Amino acid sequence: MIDPGLTFRLPVTRMVAVSVGGRGMLITSAGSIQTGASYGRAKVYGVDATAAIDVILGSRFALRFAGDFTQVGFDFQGVGQLSNGLDGDLKTRDVGGLADRSIGGSATLAVLY
Repeated sequence: MIDPGLTFRLPVTRMVAVSVGGRGMLITSAGSIQTGASYGRAKVYGVDATAAIDVILGSRFALRFAGDFTQVGFDFQGVGQLSNGLDGDLKTRDVGGLADRSIGGSATLAVLY
């Protein structure tokens, strides 16, 4: 996988900063799900996005609140055993694709020394 991305951090005040970032996922292989015995060849793509707020609390502490979103999508080409034949017709593609999605967040306390 190749995942180029950018992140921007913008100071809002002397004690607060906001950062946002994103990456595109160029996935070259997804493993055994792409074999002929499974769902077969697929175009696989993904995105990853993050956003965070950093807050400095005095001279010793800082807080970070962050959120993350990641999605990987598969567009199956209809050549695998599990993607065809579910309706009894082997000539039509029955499973077109899938998406794996993750949404998360975190709160972090930092001690500066």
